[in-house]
Amino acid sequence: MNFDADVFDEKGSVNKNKRNRLIIVIGLLILIAAVGAVFIFVLGITKVQGISMEPNFHDKQTVLYLRHSSLERGDVVGIKMTNGDAYIKRIIGLPGDEIDIKDGKVYLNGELLQEDYIQGSTYLPADNKISYPFTVEEGTYFVMGDNREHSDDSRTFGPVAKRQIEGEIITNP
Repeated sequence: MNFDADVFDEKGSVNKNKRNRLIIVIGLLILIAAVGAVFIFVLGITKVQGISMEPNFHDKQTVLYLRHSSLERGDVVGIKMTNGDAYIKRIIGLPGDEIDIKDGKVYLNGELLQEDYIQGSTYLPADNKISYPFTVEEGTYFVMGDNREHSDDSRTFGPVAKRQIEGEIITNP
């Protein structure tokens, strides 16, 4: 293949059709790289597995999360467990917070936590690994599912490290 004959016409000028195609291909490659960078550094995508976040998020629902470093109480976050499992849970306790669970209710720093987003009562599971009241250690977060009677969360597996939190869910259910 003679490159000069493909790109240049008989006068030595650049063939406009070839140039336009080349510009389009380069533009598409830049677009693909930019979208890839957004999903590597800014956004992520995951799927809800199970009913632990009902009624707010549903089984098999696809959600986007925003990777960032500032996490707040009440944020719904994607979590990657050390065994590879992925969860979506709500942050209940920040580092330094004291969590207590009694009579089906959650107490945060000694005060009843108002939770209009939950389904069911909050009881301690049979395989509870935490004694209450529990103080959330620095660098960790206490997370729970919104469907409290059907959720594996910090009540069963303990607090999660910040590095396990992939980001805040930004999809509006």
